[in-house]
Amino acid sequence: MLWFVESYAALPLVLWLLDIGQLALLGLAVALIAGLTAIRYFGLDARAAYRLLGAFLIQALGGGHVRASPAHDRRPY
Repeated sequence: MLWFVESYAALPLVLWLLDIGQLALLGLAVALIAGLTAIRYFGLDARAAYRLLGAFLIQALGGGHVRASPAHDRRPY
């Protein structure tokens, strides 16, 4: 922990320090730190949140139904 921020969430801030003149990068860094800290608050890491978001988008775009593909040995080809 770095103060109240997880140490991995401080990486965007370090990237902003490479080009400190860009205020848009500061805003992006602060937004990423807030998002990653919120994700961590709910008990997820960045990779698990990415997988959860991907599964949600697949179900949302697929109308709530996801067809499983048949097993490899049962495919007709």
